Amino acid sequence: MLEKQPEDRPSPQSIIDAINHCSMGGFLDLAELIKRAKITDQHDEIIEAWKRRAQFFNEPDRGVIESILAQK
Repeated sequence: MLEKQPEDRPSPQSIIDAINHCSMGGFLDLAELIKRAKITDQHDEIIEAWKRRAQFFNEPDRGVIESILAQK
């Protein structure tokens, strides 16, 4: 199996796009993915997108915001 190269990581904008277009099931999956991802920039933009989508689904943030803030 090939090792994943740093440039293969999802870009912050692709994370934001995924958040903005996910279903409820996708939201739950994204929570786990984002908490494990290394976020390199656009922290505030990702947090804002996450807050909006959590509110849309009437869901808690599931630790995503804390995880992103720890990487700032």
